[in-house]
Amino acid sequence: MAQEMNEYRYVILRNGESLEYYNKSAFNHRGFSSEEIQQHLQKNDVLVDMIDDLKYDVNIEYNPTRLFMAWRDEYNNISLKNYNFLKTPLCADDNDDFRNKINNLIMRYKNLIDCKIAIKYNEKVKKEVHDICDGILNAFQCGISGNISEMDELINGIISNHIKDEFWVSDLEHSYAFRGVSYYEELHSKCSEEIYEKSIKDELSFFRAVSEDKETVEITRMLNCPYKYLSNADAGRFSKEGVSCIYLGTTSLVCVNEIVDFNDFENDNNVFVSAFRFNDKGNKLKILNLATSNYLNLYDPRIGYDSQYRKELMISFIKLYPLIMATSFVVKDHSNNKVKYEYLISQSLMRTLKINGIDGVAYTSRKINNSNFAFPNNVNLAIISDDVSEDNEYGSLKKYFSMTQPVKINEIDTEKCTLINQVFANSQSVSNLEANNYKDISFEKLDDFLKSQEHIEGTSIQ
Repeated sequence: MAQEMNEYRYVILRNGESLEYYNKSAFNHRGFSSEEIQQHLQKNDVLVDMIDDLKYDVNIEYNPTRLFMAWRDEYNNISLKNYNFLKTPLCADDNDDFRNKINNLIMRYKNLIDCKIAIKYNEKVKKEVHDICDGILNAFQCGISGNISEMDELINGIISNHIKDEFWVSDLEHSYAFRGVSYYEELHSKCSEEIYEKSIKDELSFFRAVSEDKETVEITRMLNCPYKYLSNADAGRFSKEGVSCIYLGTTSLVCVNEIVDFNDFENDNNVFVSAFRFNDKGNKLKILNLATSNYLNLYDPRIGYDSQYRKELMISFIKLYPLIMATSFVVKDHSNNKVKYEYLISQSLMRTLKINGIDGVAYTSRKINNSNFAFPNNVNLAIISDDVSEDNEYGSLKKYFSMTQPVKINEIDTEKCTLINQVFANSQSVSNLEANNYKDISFEKLDDFLKSQEHIEGTSIQ
C-alpha cells in the first residue's frame, strides 16, 4: 500500500486549479504517477508532491484516493482560524517586549503564509503579504527612530495599494466591520437568510460614552473635540495629536468598557451615553476595516468552503491581518517610556487616512479577551474631523449624523430594538469579566432605550 501511495503522489497546478487523475470505472480521484506526469505536464504548470506537502509518513497504511482528498482539503482550506498565535488582542510587558514580539509575530506570519498549502503556490499573494509585513516592520523601525515622515510614507503605501479592495475600505453602510458578510451573498446560508435580510434592511446604530462628575452634561460634550480644546487632544491608539476625532461603538457596552473599569462599574454613576444615527451622507463615509478576526465572522463556515469567491475574500483578509495584529497589542507598563510603541502604527494610519480619501477606521476593542468574539458587539469606530477651526468649532463632521441627548447609564427603559439586538441577540459579548449573550445583560436594554429617543440633527447642535 505504501508503494502504491508513493506512485500516485503528484498533482499538477495549472492557473491556480489542481489537476488530478479521475478513474471513471472506480469513481475515485487520485494523483498522477511519475509516468503519467510526463503525459500531462505543460509549460508553466506547477508540479506538487502531495506527500512532501502534507509531511506524511510514507510507511503508514494509506491509499492514493485518501492521500489526494487530504491534500485537496488543505489546498482549499485558506482559513487561518485554527492558528492560536493569531488571536488578538496581544499583550506585551513594556516597549522592549513589544518590539521583540511584533517582530517575531510578523516573521512567524510570513512563515505561515510561505508554508500553508492553500497559499504557498500563489506567488503573487505571497509577495504582497511579504511586502505588507516588511512595510509594517520598516515603518515601526522608522517610528522608534523618530523618522515619522518615512514611517507615514510606508504606511500610506500599504493603504494606497489596497484602497480599491472593498474588504479593506468601503462605505460605512456596507462595511464588513458592521455588517459582516451581509452584503456577500455568495457566503449566505439558506437557513440564515432572514438574518442577512434584517441586517441589510435595518439601519446601523452607534453609541458614545463619556465620564463626567456632573448631574447632567450638554449634548455638545458627546461631539468630537472642539477647536478650543484641540491643544489638549492627545495622540491615543487611533488618533492624531492636535486633531479632532469622534469615537463611537456598536453598543453601549463597548463604549463604557473603554472608559470605565468594569471591576468597579457598579460604583461609577458618572457615565453618560448617547446614540448616533448616520444619515445618507454619513453612510457614505469611507471606513478602513480593522475589525475582523481570523474566524472571518461567517455564520456557517461550511458555506463556500471551496468557492473562488470565498478564497478571494480570505486573501483580502490574509493581506489585511498583519495591520490588524500590529495595532492590536496592549502594553502593560509605560512607566519608563514617553512613546507608546504599540500606538506608532495606528497613529501613522490616522495621519495618512485622509490622503487616501478615508474618513475613519473600525477596530475591535482591546478591552476584551478574544477578538474572535468581538463582532458585532465590541467594535469601535474612530472618525477624523480635520476641518475644525475658530469659526467652525466642531468642523463638518456633525452634518453626517443625528444623535440623542446624553443620559446617565442607569436611565434604562425598553422600547425599540437596535440592529444588533434584533439580528445578533445571541452573539457572545466578551468583557474582562465573563462571556455573556448580549441580550441577557443590562446594556442591551440601554441600547434599546437610547435608540427609541429623539435624535437631534447634528447641524442644529451649537
